[in-house]
Amino acid sequence: MNSITINNTTLTVGQIVLVNDKPVAIAAFAGRWVKLANGSSISRNDAVLAAAAMAQVAVDTKDIVKPSYREVYDRVKSASGNRSYDKGDELAKALRGLDADQIVDIAGFEPSAWSHLNPGQRSMNARNAIRNAIRKGTMTMKFVVDSANHARR
Repeated sequence: MNSITINNTTLTVGQIVLVNDKPVAIAAFAGRWVKLANGSSISRNDAVLAAAAMAQVAVDTKDIVKPSYREVYDRVKSASGNRSYDKGDELAKALRGLDADQIVDIAGFEPSAWSHLNPGQRSMNARNAIRNAIRKGTMTMKFVVDSANHARR
């Protein structure tokens, strides 16, 4: 059985629920119990409450970042003033406050690169391209910092 419905709430195997303020996936259903991916079990009624708690986290945060990732990343404001997250490393700090077009330019791509994506996705792709170029030695951190400072003028 891959899903069950209790009091108009459907639970499915693989669904993430919030148990003790930690996200955990539903692994299986066994009688009146719901087995979790962390090896523990909770009652079906507690699973419904855990699913509701997870849904509330999504409403409260209004973003797509998983709760477990939020603990690792720094919460910052994007160039548009919206909430965003970054790694908090030297590259992330150098590029904070720049918009997607500026970051795409620093990465060395045409402004139309990734134009089918939203600004956050464009920025993420460009940042990943910059990280890859730094790793390969085709770009330096000094170049990125200087370019970012120039873009802020």
